[in-house]
Amino acid sequence: MIQRLPADCQSRQQHIAAYALLSDALFGAAGIRTARILREEMGKPYLPGTDLQFSLSHCKGMAVCALGDHTPIGVDCEALRTVRPRVAKRCFSDSELRQLEQSDQPDLLFPRLWTLKESFVKAIGRGISYPMKSISFKLCDDRITASDSTFSFSQILTEDGFVISVCHKDADGKCRNTGGAGEITVVSL
Repeated sequence: MIQRLPADCQSRQQHIAAYALLSDALFGAAGIRTARILREEMGKPYLPGTDLQFSLSHCKGMAVCALGDHTPIGVDCEALRTVRPRVAKRCFSDSELRQLEQSDQPDLLFPRLWTLKESFVKAIGRGISYPMKSISFKLCDDRITASDSTFSFSQILTEDGFVISVCHKDADGKCRNTGGAGEITVVSL
């Protein structure tokens, strides 16, 4: 699920909006009205007593919730912005840095690669403590190739300048828009 937020929305309000999306998604998918959320050792949130998996992300102007059943899932969103060379050098693999250097749209490629990495580390429950260079992505048109083939990746580029990446591990490797405009639900069949 996606919610657009005012550009001046502060981090606390973004956080609240993301959890409101989770609440709506849990009620819509499983009839759950209230849920207790716990955290694994590395900080990944989970819902005890259920097989449902979720991931949240927010940035200035957007909050996102990805919900799936029994398999790991991660989501990240970012507004388009200029390349951050120090971040790229610290977190991108050599092949990703070459893609960035050769790109005619580096300010689009940077957040596309970054959100893919963030969605992956959220799915595996490690967060940014994971050595980010060890997962590598190659983007060619709409095709995403990852060095870790045990996960599937989907990406949405919005018309208003946001990138949303979803990392999931499910039966058929597909991320589907199941709820109309603005909703992303990952389902395993």
